[in-house]
Amino acid sequence: MKNQFVKFFLVGLLFISCSTQRDSLSTPKDKTPATDKKPTVSTAETIVTTNAIKNEIIVYVVPTGDIKNINHDFREYELKTIKTISINPPLYLISFNDDNISGRKMLDMLNGHREVKQAEMNRKTNNR
Repeated sequence: MKNQFVKFFLVGLLFISCSTQRDSLSTPKDKTPATDKKPTVSTAETIVTTNAIKNEIIVYVVPTGDIKNINHDFREYELKTIKTISINPPLYLISFNDDNISGRKMLDMLNGHREVKQAEMNRKTNNR
C-alpha cells in the first residue's frame, strides 16, 4: 500500500511539473493582465483535505537541501522525520506537534522555506 502511495504521489508531481512547464511555454494572445485575475486559494487550503492525516506532511526537498536543516529550523513545532520515502527525488514523511500549530500554517511555513520545493499533507488512501 505504501508503494502505491509513493507511485501515486510521484505521478502527481510529474503531472504538476509537466503542466506547469506546458503553461509557461504557451502564450495565448487574449491573455488578461495579472490585475484582472481572480484571487487564488493558497496551496495549503487546496491540499488540506478530509483524507489528510492531521500531523503528517510529505516534503519534497530541493536537491541541495537537507531535511535535518528543515527539522532544526522548525524545532519549536517538534518536526521529526518519520521515513525517507525516496532518495532521488528527496521525499520525506515528517510529523509535527499539531497542538502547537495547525496543518495549514505548517504547510504554508514549509512551502516558504528555502530548502523545500513542495510540501503537502499525507493522506489516507483506499485500495481499489
